Amino acid sequence: MNYLTIFLAVLLGSFNPQLDGDYVFRPHTGFGISAGYTLTVDDIRLNPGVEYTGAFKPSTWSSDLLTGPRQAHRAALGVSYGPFALNLSQEFGSSLKESLSGSLGFHADSYTLDVQYTGFAAMPRADSPIMLSGTFGGGSQGAPASSSARIRSLAVNGEYAFSRQFTLLSVYDGRSVQRRSHGSWLVAAGYRRGWEVLDAEDTQLISLMRRFGRFATDQVSLGGGYAFNWVLFHRDAESPADLQGLRNLTFNITAIPLLTCYNGALSQQYKERYDWGFVPGPYTEEIAKSYRSCGRIQPNFTVRTGLVYHVGRFFVNACASYSRFALSGKQVRIESSFQDAAFFSLNKTAADWTVSLRLNYLF
Repeated sequence: MNYLTIFLAVLLGSFNPQLDGDYVFRPHTGFGISAGYTLTVDDIRLNPGVEYTGAFKPSTWSSDLLTGPRQAHRAALGVSYGPFALNLSQEFGSSLKESLSGSLGFHADSYTLDVQYTGFAAMPRADSPIMLSGTFGGGSQGAPASSSARIRSLAVNGEYAFSRQFTLLSVYDGRSVQRRSHGSWLVAAGYRRGWEVLDAEDTQLISLMRRFGRFATDQVSLGGGYAFNWVLFHRDAESPADLQGLRNLTFNITAIPLLTCYNGALSQQYKERYDWGFVPGPYTEEIAKSYRSCGRIQPNFTVRTGLVYHVGRFFVNACASYSRFALSGKQVRIESSFQDAAFFSLNKTAADWTVSLRLNYLF
């Protein structure tokens, strides 16, 4: 088989002719559909702060702004054709505008590429009070949020498995079947963007946040890890076209440490609706000033596990994953109404759990 044929086979998501057929079985499939339930738990912590320096009033201001842990119960639907898979999920009891999430994937036996979007509204918690201290004494005051913040995230992730006896699709996609237990080293790369937008009408909170109300982060990560498919039971199908008789029970565990080599942060201040000097608010979501910073390289990670059971053209899979991404931004000088220099910094930690149960059918 020439290299052009191999390239086209892999590109179109068909069985990779270089894989070992004794370990991997891939049915001839066209369309696939799925339906199920997904539980997500999102936990985001922002730590904005300002440091004032100079003779007039050296002081610092910092805060803990938390959204979560927030549980969301979602109904999920999916459709696939060849290597392409589209999945949509909607949170129970919420509007489409607030909490519609989805993913678009390109899946082959040895590599995957996924684009995922998630959106929801959450009530921030100012559990730790906003602190102001300096030469002229110190104090603290809290600002519980009175309205929800809009949270959005976009992630692009790719993985490649090196082993010829291993398929990435066996548990989480189901369109390939691992015949015998085997593992593989992986390489991975990803891009992650997050938005947190506070309600400009929440006058007290925005005032104490020094008019900062919109935050965006960009992260580029590279890494590698290991995945193992443990085949608990397998019985072959009649043929790739006739899946009658196929039975398979496979368990997977995957761990991927990541090095986030680019951490970018954008923090924006709202405009006051009227120019009343130091009188707080009311505010508008029109942006007055934007400040960008770049943080240091940081380690992060993602782990997942799953179980799949095939019965002919039906299969059901149960999966769980956990990811954690942290960002520590450098200080950037901002405009200040004081006669001092002011430096803004932003730290962020985002962690999410996902548990899903899906019933699938391959045509």
